[in-house]
Amino acid sequence: MISTVTTLRLRLRALLAGLAGAVLAVAAACGSSSDSALEPSLPGFPASLSSAYALNTINGQPLPVEMRRDSTGRVVLTEGQLLLNGTTFSQQLTLVDTPPNGLGIPRQSLAQGTISVSGTKIHFRSSEGAEWDGTASPGWIVYTISGNSGPITFAFKQG
Repeated sequence: MISTVTTLRLRLRALLAGLAGAVLAVAAACGSSSDSALEPSLPGFPASLSSAYALNTINGQPLPVEMRRDSTGRVVLTEGQLLLNGTTFSQQLTLVDTPPNGLGIPRQSLAQGTISVSGTKIHFRSSEGAEWDGTASPGWIVYTISGNSGPITFAFKQG
């Protein structure tokens, strides 16, 4: 018989896998097969599009943000980084899983892949196969993905 804690961990892993897939899709979109795809410059970006960004808000809320709370526990996203390196990206999110009657357990969700750029639009393609679109403005990368309870908007600030 599977314990409540094991069931909670399995559900949290599934949720995090979904978040990680979205993050990987975003990271993948940061790269392309050639540097020529980056020549249409983004406002405020150097031609190489290489920079580090810190997760600033989720759906307009400053971190930490509760991503899920139900009978199996809760998941809180505490921090995140997005690194762009020319035509590639990598993203790392730190989440804390807390069962209903337990202590929080931190974990990392990692994603990476390639990006392609057209004007201020960035298309992310993760190494896991997920894809999503974002926008760039001076000092910011913003993208929205589908979540279990509706769209989730991640805003990363250049740091």
